[in-house]
Amino acid sequence: MTRQLLDKNTLRTVGEYGLAVVLCLLGVAWAMKLWRADLRVPLSYAGDSLVYSAFIKGIVDNGWYYHNYLIGIPSGLHMYDFPLPDNFHFLLIKLLSLFTSDHGLIINLFFLLTFPLTTLAALFVFRHFGIGYLPALLGSLLYAFIPYHFFRGEIHLFYSAYYMVPLMVLVILWVYLGRLLLFRQINGRTRLHLRDWRLVVALLVGIIIASSGAYYSFFGCFLLLIAGFIASARSKCLYHLLTAVVLVAVMGVTVAVNLAPSVIYYRQHGAPQSIERGPGEAEVFGLKISQLLLPVTGHRVPQLAALKNLYNNAPLTNENNTATLGLIGSIGFLLLLGALFGIWGTAGGAHFEVIRPLGELNMAAVLLGTIGGFSSLFALLISAHIRSYNRISVYIAFFSFFASALWLDGFARRRITTTAARIAFALFIGLLLIIGTLDQTTRAYVPDYAKLNAEYKDSDEFVARVEQIVPANSKIFQLPYIPFPEYPPVYEMTDYEHLKAYLHSKSLRWTYGAIKGREGDMWQKSISDLPMPEFVERLSFAGFSGIYVDRFGYADKGGATEAELARLIGTTPVTSNSNRFAFFPMLAYNQQLRGKYTEQELVIKEDLALNRMLLSWRNGFSNEELSPEMTWRWCSSRGELDIYNTSKRDRKVVLEMALATAYEQQSNLTIRGSVYSDQLKINVHPRPYTMTLTLPPGHNVLEFVSDAERVKAPNDPRDMRFRVDNFRLRDVE
Repeated sequence: MTRQLLDKNTLRTVGEYGLAVVLCLLGVAWAMKLWRADLRVPLSYAGDSLVYSAFIKGIVDNGWYYHNYLIGIPSGLHMYDFPLPDNFHFLLIKLLSLFTSDHGLIINLFFLLTFPLTTLAALFVFRHFGIGYLPALLGSLLYAFIPYHFFRGEIHLFYSAYYMVPLMVLVILWVYLGRLLLFRQINGRTRLHLRDWRLVVALLVGIIIASSGAYYSFFGCFLLLIAGFIASARSKCLYHLLTAVVLVAVMGVTVAVNLAPSVIYYRQHGAPQSIERGPGEAEVFGLKISQLLLPVTGHRVPQLAALKNLYNNAPLTNENNTATLGLIGSIGFLLLLGALFGIWGTAGGAHFEVIRPLGELNMAAVLLGTIGGFSSLFALLISAHIRSYNRISVYIAFFSFFASALWLDGFARRRITTTAARIAFALFIGLLLIIGTLDQTTRAYVPDYAKLNAEYKDSDEFVARVEQIVPANSKIFQLPYIPFPEYPPVYEMTDYEHLKAYLHSKSLRWTYGAIKGREGDMWQKSISDLPMPEFVERLSFAGFSGIYVDRFGYADKGGATEAELARLIGTTPVTSNSNRFAFFPMLAYNQQLRGKYTEQELVIKEDLALNRMLLSWRNGFSNEELSPEMTWRWCSSRGELDIYNTSKRDRKVVLEMALATAYEQQSNLTIRGSVYSDQLKINVHPRPYTMTLTLPPGHNVLEFVSDAERVKAPNDPRDMRFRVDNFRLRDVE
C-alpha cells in the first residue's frame, strides 16, 4: 500500500514537472515564433552572440575555449586575459557538442534549454516551501518569461542562463530561517554539524553557481551574508552568520579555481591590458527601480509602449531597460515592500515565516543594485570589475514572483473550499498565465528569421568560395584591423563581426581574435599601420595567402583600399553575394614576389615581416582612442612605452607622433631610456615629433615624464596630463 502510494505521488510529481516543461516550451515557441526558425542558424548573428558562437566552435575545434589557433594569428586566441568563471556553462556546451558539431545548433539548444531549466528550478523552490501547484506553476513560468531572459537572449547567452538563481535563493532562505547550520552547541561546546542533507545541496548549489559566472554568484554571496547577519542578529547567535561566511568562502574558492588558469597566465606573461573598468560604471549600469515597475519596452498595448518609450529618453537608460518585472511581478514586488511595514500581515497564511525574509532580501538587493547604492561604494572602495548591477534584477524578479505565488496560495487556502471553487481558481490561474505572458512578451522577441538566414547563408557561401581558392590551413589577414575584445563600431561594422569568417570556416586561419595588448594583436596593428605597398609585401613574406575585407568597416565601403590592393596584388577580388565582403587571393603575387630574391634575402625579409616591433603602452598610458581623423592616447604624469624587438638582430626604426597637453601654457616633457633621451616643451597645440632609434633584441623601454596640469574631466576618472597623437613606427631596413 505504501509503495503504491509512493508510486502515485512520484508519478504525480513527474507529471507536474512534465506539464511545466511542456507549457514552458510552448510559451517560448509562441513568443519567438520558433516554427519559422532554422535552428542551425543562430537566433542572433551580431554583437556578443558572435563571441559565444566562436567559443562554441572553438570547443568543437579544439576541445575547450581557452586556446584557439584558428583565429588571432600569428599567436592565436588565448582567453586567459578575458577570464570567464563560467566553466559549468562551457561543460554543458561540451556535452551538447558530443551530439552535434554545428555551433549554430548548439548555441540555440543551449539558449532554449535555459527556459525549462529556469522553470523547473523555480517550481522546485516554490513547492519546497509548500506553495500549491497552480500558483507555483504560474510563478515559475512567468519567472522564466521575464523580459530580461528574452532581451539578453544569445547576445548575453550566459546571463540568460539564470536557472541557478532560484536554487541559490533556496540556500539563502535556509540560512535566514535557521534550517541550515554548520555549527551547533552540543554539551556547551561548539561542534560542526555535517550530517544534514541541506549542507550537501547548499555546497553543490554554491559550487555550480560560482562556476556559472561572476555576477549571479557575487549577488548570491551578498544576499547570503545579509541573511546570515539578520538571522544572527535576531537569534543573538553567530552560528547563522558563520554558516553564511563558510558558504561564501566555498563559493569564493570555487571562483578562484575557475580563474586560476588566468592568474597563472598573468604571472607568466604579465597583467592584461584588454579590460578597463572604472568606478563610475557602477552608476551607469546600475539598477533603476522605475525600470522594474514600468511596462516592457515595446509592450503590446500601444499606450503602455508609448509610456515606456517616453521614459527611455531619461538619463542612464541602457541595459537596465531589461529589468522589467511585468504586471504580476510588480504586484509581488509591492507586496514585499508592504511586508516590510507589516501591511501584508497574516495574509500569507501558513507561509508567513517566508514573507518577511523575502521582503528584507528584496530590499537588500535593491539597495545594492540601485544607482547610487552600495554598489557605487563597492566599486569605488573595493573593485570596479563588477559593474552591471542592474543584473541583480533576476534575484528581485524571483523574490517578486515568489511573493505573488505566496499570496495566491494563501488566498486559495483560505477561500477555495469546494470543487467548483477549485475549478474556477484553476481557470483564474490559467487566465493570469495568459495575461502575464502577453504582458511580459513583445513582438520584438521574434527574430527577423528571413534576414538572419540571408546573412548567415551569405557568409557561409562566401567563406566556402574562399576555401576553394586557397589551400587548407592558409593564413588570411582581415581588414580593417580591429582590436579584440570590446571595441566600438567602425563605421557600419559593429564589434566582433570579423568572427563571422571563422564561424563559417573549416580549414583556414584568421587574424581577428588576438587579445589586444598581447603580442599577436601588436603584430597585427604594427603591420596594418604600414603604407599599403609595404603592408602587402610584409604579409606575403609572413606567409599569408589572402586578404579579407569587410567593406562595412570603411567610410567609402572599402573603395580606396580595394583599388590599391587590386593594383598591388594584380587581381580583382572575390566578393560575397551581398557585396559586403571581398577577398584578395595572394598566391600568384606571393610566387612572383619571392622569385625576385635569393634564399638569403628571403630569410631577412621573412624575419622583418614575422618579427615586428611590438608596442606596449603601460604604467600611465590609457588605451588608444580614435576618430575618423586621428588616433590618440592619454597619459598621466608618467608612462612607459615598451618597444619589443622580437628579432635576433638590431633593428633601426623611426617613431613619428604629435605631443600635446590640454592647456595653452607650456609644459615640460622628458623622454628617456637606455637608447634615447630628450627634453621638450608642449602645450595644447600638437607638436610633431620624430625620433630614430637603433634597438637591440628584446624589450626597450622609453619613459615619458611630464609636469603638465591634469585635465579637468569630471566624468572621466583617469589622470590625464598629456597625449600622444597619431603614433606611428616605421622600420628602416
